[in-house]
Amino acid sequence: MSPLTTRLTYSALAALIPSASLAADTDRMVITGSRQLESIDRIPANIQVLGGDEIKQIWGPGDNLSTVLGKLVPGLGAPTNSVSNFGQTLRGRKILLVIDGVPQTENRQVSRQLNSLQTKAIERIEVVSGANAVYGPEATGGIIHVITRSPEAGLESISSIGASASEQNVGDSAAYSASQTISGKAARTAYLIDFNYEQRQKNFDGNGDPIAPEPAQVGRLDTRSIDASLKLSYDLSTETTLSLAARAFDEQQDTDQVVQSQPYRSEGGLDLDDQPFSKSIQGSVRLESVLLGQELDLNLYTRSREYRFYPFNFNVLGLFDLTNQSTSKSDVLGAKLTVHSPVSDSASLTWGLDWEQEQGEQTAVAYDSQAYAQSGGRAFEGQTGTYDYGPAVETEKAAAFLQGQWSPRSDLHVRAGARYETITQKVDDFVSPYESAFSRNWGNILAVAQQLEDANRIPAGTTNLLPESYKISGQSGDTLQYDGNAFNLGFVFDINPTQQIYVNGTQGYELADTARILRDSLAEDSQALTLARLFGAELTSTGTDDLDLEVIKTNSLELGWRGRGNGLSYGINGFYNESDKTYQFNPDFSVSLLSSTKRIYGGDLFIDGQIVDRVQGGLSLSYTRGEVEQEEAEGNGWDTVSPIEATPPKVLAYSAYRYLPNHQVRAQVMHLFASDKVADNEFVSEAYTLLDLFFRSDISPAQSLSLGIHNAANTQYQSLFNQWAEATYGEASGAPGHGRRFSLNYTLSL
Repeated sequence: MSPLTTRLTYSALAALIPSASLAADTDRMVITGSRQLESIDRIPANIQVLGGDEIKQIWGPGDNLSTVLGKLVPGLGAPTNSVSNFGQTLRGRKILLVIDGVPQTENRQVSRQLNSLQTKAIERIEVVSGANAVYGPEATGGIIHVITRSPEAGLESISSIGASASEQNVGDSAAYSASQTISGKAARTAYLIDFNYEQRQKNFDGNGDPIAPEPAQVGRLDTRSIDASLKLSYDLSTETTLSLAARAFDEQQDTDQVVQSQPYRSEGGLDLDDQPFSKSIQGSVRLESVLLGQELDLNLYTRSREYRFYPFNFNVLGLFDLTNQSTSKSDVLGAKLTVHSPVSDSASLTWGLDWEQEQGEQTAVAYDSQAYAQSGGRAFEGQTGTYDYGPAVETEKAAAFLQGQWSPRSDLHVRAGARYETITQKVDDFVSPYESAFSRNWGNILAVAQQLEDANRIPAGTTNLLPESYKISGQSGDTLQYDGNAFNLGFVFDINPTQQIYVNGTQGYELADTARILRDSLAEDSQALTLARLFGAELTSTGTDDLDLEVIKTNSLELGWRGRGNGLSYGINGFYNESDKTYQFNPDFSVSLLSSTKRIYGGDLFIDGQIVDRVQGGLSLSYTRGEVEQEEAEGNGWDTVSPIEATPPKVLAYSAYRYLPNHQVRAQVMHLFASDKVADNEFVSEAYTLLDLFFRSDISPAQSLSLGIHNAANTQYQSLFNQWAEATYGEASGAPGHGRRFSLNYTLSL
């Protein structure tokens, strides 16, 4: 009954039973991404299941989940080489990350979810394209469901150690990892204890030059990570199981490196006491039971996380510099009740209730910008007290959903669902960070204004219009209420025993990032607005009364064909999705929510399986293009969206050769094409290709040794994320990609 039963992938089944029919094999393939046990051949969506062995095979110490998924999942954005997974959309839309049934999203998204879990703890990952009524918010692009290790029968111990280093500067670039898992089952009780530790030093590019800390979203050089988890379960009866789970993640950076520009380089001498970190803790209590023929699953969970950023320096209105460091926090309580009700031999219903409450806030401190400038960006001194970096927001969501599955004929399968959700957001009173900055720097502002006036760069008498002291104007909070609904309808038709076609219409929605939209807004009576107008600049006056919040709804359509035969699995699909609103990232780093239609379209094709004896391979091509409606756009009124939103075409390929029964070599390639020209204020991304080589040897039934050569061709490149970051934040965020790196891992299972 447990949803944590080991399952097989399409490719594995094809290799095991290449002549069997599609229906017979896929009955054994179960996806939990839709919160119920289902066969893949009943789901009208593109699905990929990654086994733990495949994940660990391409992982090396220093890599995170963002890197692994970017190299294995078609349609997902390329790896970022940082703690952030910003830009790793799926088909140009947001992903919903779920870990062991618990969603990992908050209203104030900080895009570090794929860095908050060590890959060695993973049993498998299920990727399902498109939204559905069962999951609701944030899954507009699809769902990535991570299932961590579960207890095995008897007593089991898995120990693993690993190391990696760049080809050059081995001593300064080394990363080390160690993990230990102990699990067992006895009578009605099962348990698992998992501990992972990783220490990283510096990163180097293809020329052997050190890569500096990334000031916008934080890199992973000179960091230490600890990931620990505990699982306990007890069978109350033959039909009822109670499970407890807890997991904690802690990643701390401690570096002496600092980024320098013109040209870009990394140098020592950083003086920063409060360095970036990522911390999270998650706990859940789960009750699974069968009652009167109904399968019940009640999951109560809590999550807390805290992320600190690297300090970021920028100029305000040409009057003064602000050196700012922020910390984001989120605390979540939630409950999910799912009931699976058989209706007949060919039909069933899945229905339930979801509730979640989140308290989120982001605060900041500032440093002495003069000391920062005089030290060449090395010294962060004179830390101020904490101030608001946007309002604290409490978000409460309550939803009901219903989804039905029906097979009116043996070759036709129908799935339809609906969801309704209410959202209440309580926005606290807050003070804009601009207000805090103007107040602290008012003396400098008056001095600069006088200098500009003396140089005839602003009208005479401007300085006399400014008050002697700055009066801070705060923003009033409010309670905002809105709702969302979604429907989905899909069909799967068996063309023959080995091939299917499917069509799926879905709706998904995401909540507006209220705290981020309001962060830079000012009260109507703010003196900062007057000051900006005097200097020919523009600041916004937006309060909670001006927000007409609604969910950002996305309507999607997907059509696909899939099949298997002669040891191969293959398929092709096309999709189109459209939303009625879009976010705009402005040159002043503010964010706007615009009532502009955004459309994303494209497709994927793949082939995977046994090529010849002892040789397996796979190839996939994903194409995604996005456009947003603009009033002043050239031509047809549509502008191409940034490649950081809709990833340029991506090719993934691999070939694995088992040259001896217990020895295998694998080559893995990712090619990212260049992007098309987009709007004038955006960038055109450059193409790059990465080749990885992996060697695995099963020394004995209990021991394995693997060697990896990452970026084997030592390609000099810049990740898509860093290309965007440099175009957005400047040269300091334009970190180059990692050069050739070697990794070695040893695992002992007892």
